[in-house]
Amino acid sequence: MNFLLKKEKKLIKKFFYLESLEEKYFFLIKIGKLLPLLNKKYLIDKYLINNCQSKIWLKLNHKNNKLIIKAYTEALIPRGLLFLITRIFSNSHTKDVLNYNYYLFIKKIGLNFFLSPLRSNGLLIILNQIKFYVLKNLI
Repeated sequence: MNFLLKKEKKLIKKFFYLESLEEKYFFLIKIGKLLPLLNKKYLIDKYLINNCQSKIWLKLNHKNNKLIIKAYTEALIPRGLLFLITRIFSNSHTKDVLNYNYYLFIKKIGLNFFLSPLRSNGLLIILNQIKFYVLKNLI
């Protein structure tokens, strides 16, 4: 099992014990507080994700065939989602990122059942942008 799938498995296990929507939202808010701050020099339009309800900045980079993600938003739920994304993808091998089926992860932790359509759309925009970055820069 690759490193990315190991990280996914740990996160799925944490969500497994959350029964109510309230618990899941609270958990997203809680883990969002763990998202490292993004240097202010990256809080510019160049790194701003378009078509998201919240202002979200995403700085993608790579080193030694590993993806490095830094992200920021002030919105509470999206910050938790960004924490999940950075936890899974950051420091993962780029080939694993390309082969990763994030739709299954979304389904396994139940995000598709409790996120609003706008948040789900924003999440998919971010995930697609990550894959596009890897395709464009590393292949």
